[in-house]
Amino acid sequence: MTLTAQDRKDAAEHAQRRWDFHRQRGTVDQIVADDMDGMEAIRRGLLGEYECQHVFGSTVDVELRAGGDGGQDFFLHLRVADHPVRFRVDVKTSSFEGDRDLTWLLVRKHKIEKQVIYIHGQYISKSDDVELQGWAWGVELIRRNEIRVLTSKGIENYSMPVTECRSIDELLARIVYVPTPEEVEARRGFVGEDRGHLVHYCHCGKWGFHGHEVDTRKGKLGVWFCGEHKPAD
Repeated sequence: MTLTAQDRKDAAEHAQRRWDFHRQRGTVDQIVADDMDGMEAIRRGLLGEYECQHVFGSTVDVELRAGGDGGQDFFLHLRVADHPVRFRVDVKTSSFEGDRDLTWLLVRKHKIEKQVIYIHGQYISKSDDVELQGWAWGVELIRRNEIRVLTSKGIENYSMPVTECRSIDELLARIVYVPTPEEVEARRGFVGEDRGHLVHYCHCGKWGFHGHEVDTRKGKLGVWFCGEHKPAD
C-alpha cells in the first residue's frame, strides 16, 4: 500500500467536486453501500485509483462527466500472442472489512464487459488505505454467473471471491511497456531487451508483429515489421 497524504487530500477534493457536480445535475450514481455517505463512497473509490497509479503507473481520471467514466479508469497493455494489446481497467474498491474468505470482487451485472480487467481494491479504514487484492476478466465473472445482491437497492452484481481472483503479481508480469511517441521515434527498428522484455519495432517506429530471420536460440533477433510494412511473401 503506497497512498500518500497528498493522494488522500486530492481524493477528498475530487470526491467533493464530483458529488456536487452530480447532485446539481440530478445524475448521482447509485451507490452500492446502504450505510455510507455518497461522497465518501466516491472518495474511497478514488483512493483505489490512486493506489493503482502507484502500482501500475496509471493516471487518475478526475474529469467530471454526467454519465460517469463508462467503466474505464485506465488502460494496460498486456502481452497477447507475443505482442501488446490495450485493455481497459476498472477498479472496484470495497469497504467490507470482514473475513477475506467472505470478500468478493463485484461488478454490476448491467455494466460488465467481457474484455475489461476488473481489479478488486480493499479499503482499510484503520489506515485509510486501499490494498489491491486481485483481478479478473469480465468474461470470467460472466461465465461464473454467481449473482449477489448486497443492498436494499436490488443491484445485481457478478461476483467472484477475492481468494479465487488472479493475483496482482500475475497482472504486473503480463504488462508490456509501450513507449511514448518520443521514445518510439528514438527506437525505430530497435530489436532487443528493454526492461526485461524482448521488444521489436518496425523501422517506422510501430510495434513489429512480423519477424524475419529470427532464431532466438542462436541469438538471431532478426528484423521486425508492423502490419503495414510487412514484406510480401
